[in-house]
Amino acid sequence: MSDGDFSAIAPATITWPNGEPFSSHFNTRYFCRTHGQAEAREVFVEGNALTKRFSELHNNQHFVIGETRFGAGLNFLVTAQAFLQHAADGARLHYVAAEAQPLSQADLAQALKLWPTLEEFTTELITQYPSLTPGFHRQTLYAGRITLTLMFGDTHTMLAQLPARVDAWFLDGFAPANDPLMWQASLFECMAQLSHAGTTIASNASEEYVQQGLAQVGFALSLLPCSTRNREIITGTWIEKAPYKDSSEKERPHLSPQRSQRIAIIGAGLAGVTTAAALTQRGYQVQLFDRAGVASGASGNLAGVVYTTPSAHPTPQNRFYQSSYLYALKKFRAMQFPSNEQDGAITGVLQLAKNERLAEKALAALRSGLWPAELLSEPKINDTCPLKTPENESRTNTHGALVLHQAGYISAPQWCGRLVSHANLTIIGKNISQLSHLNNGSWQLTCDDASTASFDHVILANAAAALNLVSLPDLKLKNIRGQVSYVKKTSDSEKWPYAICHAGYLTPAINGLHCVGATFDIEDSEPKPRDDDDRKNIEQLKEYLPKQWRNLGGDDIEIHSRRVGFRCQSTDFLPLVGSLTDIDKKMSGLWLNIAHGSRGITGTPLCAEILACMINGEPLPIDHDILAALAPVRFTLRQAKRNGK
Repeated sequence: MSDGDFSAIAPATITWPNGEPFSSHFNTRYFCRTHGQAEAREVFVEGNALTKRFSELHNNQHFVIGETRFGAGLNFLVTAQAFLQHAADGARLHYVAAEAQPLSQADLAQALKLWPTLEEFTTELITQYPSLTPGFHRQTLYAGRITLTLMFGDTHTMLAQLPARVDAWFLDGFAPANDPLMWQASLFECMAQLSHAGTTIASNASEEYVQQGLAQVGFALSLLPCSTRNREIITGTWIEKAPYKDSSEKERPHLSPQRSQRIAIIGAGLAGVTTAAALTQRGYQVQLFDRAGVASGASGNLAGVVYTTPSAHPTPQNRFYQSSYLYALKKFRAMQFPSNEQDGAITGVLQLAKNERLAEKALAALRSGLWPAELLSEPKINDTCPLKTPENESRTNTHGALVLHQAGYISAPQWCGRLVSHANLTIIGKNISQLSHLNNGSWQLTCDDASTASFDHVILANAAAALNLVSLPDLKLKNIRGQVSYVKKTSDSEKWPYAICHAGYLTPAINGLHCVGATFDIEDSEPKPRDDDDRKNIEQLKEYLPKQWRNLGGDDIEIHSRRVGFRCQSTDFLPLVGSLTDIDKKMSGLWLNIAHGSRGITGTPLCAEILACMINGEPLPIDHDILAALAPVRFTLRQAKRNGK
């Protein structure tokens, strides 16, 4: 896939004849207000026999529905209603839908007002509806029972990029005559690639070439009358037919993996605790090992900034940065964090370009269309904005300054503490000295006190120390020392509204202390704080934010304390997330979640979700290209290419 496949998203152009949503581009309505809900239920829910299939689900099972066009969300809401009525409380629904021209949040809300009987479901959907950025957007709805993944972009592209196995298809969209580009052979091929034996399909498009296209890729079809339409509908089941038969991968069992599996996580920083939370919420019993305790390393700083660096180029790397940022914000809102001043605040972040090159990149991102205005804008100059002060007018002005409106700053230790408060999690204050693969396929952990325990899955979330436990010769990691200075608040600083990122960063006060930092020293292993590093932090603050430097006391700034942490970073700046099986099949059951650098607060919630979905056999919240960009095997593949293999 090319980066152009993830271009800027334009909202659908909607008019409202007779109060119904009408697509100006496709010259047709989204649904009929008199029988649209009944049609959705008859065609898609009953056409796939979902009432029966939902009622047969047991706890810890999940069901996956794929939809070719989300539209105004009516099919989703009708399906959500049926699932919550008929499925066991412990069962889960994954609903994955593509949409090339998504409705704006306002248009979606107006459209769904037409269905008052679904009001209890629409409110949560509208509240969590994502900003219109390209790619995958995951929402967890209805007390965690339903996961909706919206894929904004061309349907063919999104399905080709989807890591999932689908149990039932909603082949929906505007009629083939109105949207011929969607109803192509490549669409049916993508659907077959994502199906398994027993996957069903339903569609209200019964044109002959649609039937032929589906049959050619392995769907055995039937035509049924529809009481809400004057034409027949298609139902069917995917059968294993060449060339789409693909070994045992397509024959995945309908049951999710058993919760009796034993899972260990090594490392209780941000990566470890977010992963533990994602797994315990799925019902797994998890043991988290860290001799120093929760958030004791680089994750233990008083405050960190929740932000990203916007880009105009939708490469897999930049899309990961955007997706992980948006997912982290959604996770904080779902857990109602921050909840008090000690937790931090989501009040926006002012980002200043430290040089002309970065200023140009910032403005290019702003104009790219990849960042809607509710997410990103230029700052307004006022009393709280630090721009255009006499000392820095030539150094820093509005050029290249951005406001990330939904960003903020949080206390990482407080966040970690919130995540580990789950009955399924046991925290063990021991260091792991050895990791051994046993003949039965499990992994044995040996602690410093010589005690041992075996597990089906082991997740290494202990930064660079992971390489002490497993041999990965192609992987090179950088340990970067950082010292942050904690500065006492003053009467002029205590009401600062937001964090500021420049060459360093400055946060509003938590517990009376501002974080000023941080130094960046590669391969410096000194754990003790240094007075000289405090001076560097304060001098950098004076250079970039002279107004804030003065408000903190200028030359008389009072440093209360300081802290040293070590950031683990990969050579391509992306974390390593995924299985080690692709490197060595003997490493089955061994996983990595490391190398988050200085972006751990922002990146780890999405990375934890990725790992939990892999272990639990669920659709992933990212596309194939991002998955490959994060995969630990990428360094082995690059080395093999350099060696000509």
